[in-house]
Amino acid sequence: MIMVRHPARPHTQFVDVRFLAEAWQEHAVTQVTVDPNTQLTAVPALSTNLEAGYRPAFYVPENNVLVVVLTAFPHRTFESAKQCLIDLLEAMHQTGAITLEISASTVENAA
Repeated sequence: MIMVRHPARPHTQFVDVRFLAEAWQEHAVTQVTVDPNTQLTAVPALSTNLEAGYRPAFYVPENNVLVVVLTAFPHRTFESAKQCLIDLLEAMHQTGAITLEISASTVENAA
C-alpha cells in the first residue's frame, strides 16, 4: 500500500487589522527580507449569516502558519479580500512599518 503524506494542517492565527504589521514582521519576514514562499490569499469568513464572505490572509509555508486578518467586514469575493491585503501591505510598506522587498541575494540563492 502506498501512503501519501499530507502536510499538517497549518497553525491558524486570527489577527485584528490593527496588528497586521506586527504579524507580518513576525511570520513573513526572515532576518531582514520577506520569505519568498509567503503566499497572499483569502479564506472563507466564519459567519452565521447567509452571505458568504472572505477574509484577507497570508500563509508562510516555512512555519506552516496561516494568518487571517480580521477587517471590519468580510469581503464579498476572494479577489477583493486578497486585494485588500495587498493594498494594506503596500500602504504599510510606504510608511516604513513593514518590509516587502526580497533581497537580491535571496533571489539568487533560490535560483
